[in-house]
Amino acid sequence: METLENPRCPECGSSKIVKDGIRYLNDGSQVQRWLCGACFYRFIPEDHKRQRTHYNSRECAERKDPKNSHSQVSSMTEIVEQTSRENLHKETKGKILSFAWHMQKQGLSPNTIETFTNSLKRLEKAGADLLDPESVKETLFRLTISQNSKATTKDAYSGFLRFLGIPWIPPRIPHQTKIPFIPLESEIDTLIAGCGKTTSLIL
Repeated sequence: METLENPRCPECGSSKIVKDGIRYLNDGSQVQRWLCGACFYRFIPEDHKRQRTHYNSRECAERKDPKNSHSQVSSMTEIVEQTSRENLHKETKGKILSFAWHMQKQGLSPNTIETFTNSLKRLEKAGADLLDPESVKETLFRLTISQNSKATTKDAYSGFLRFLGIPWIPPRIPHQTKIPFIPLESEIDTLIAGCGKTTSLIL
């Protein structure tokens, strides 16, 4: 009876078979190679060939499967996009810090510097590309903040682009003048009544 341990020559059918070294396959496995002593035919048992063929078929099917290919391409695309976003974020962050240092050298107040840098960070957090003025315009339009905050953000970005030497046509976002608070006469009377004698007399 022919077995893998004692195969017969597929060429002449002889049982005078000797081992003829090991064959190393691409998947890392090893297969015994045989040599026929009668016709000197070298071969590998058919069972090993069928097993290897099945492995190759499955491997090719996995490689040709559109779902697997699509998932691999999607994963690579996501990795590339994420890396690009991270690199862009680092570049933009460095430019914002340089702009803050520039404003400090120009003698702007710390409150103005903080307001401008926070406005730029708000734009970036909202998804704007600070190096693309059109992207900033779209983001400014979508922001759910007050009109005066939008105007301040526009002014901060205009100063940022002047620092970078990038031209742009800013959108028209005028500042709104707030109506000053005028207390009612009853509120003034309540205030006077709640103060001491000297303060009440002055009021």
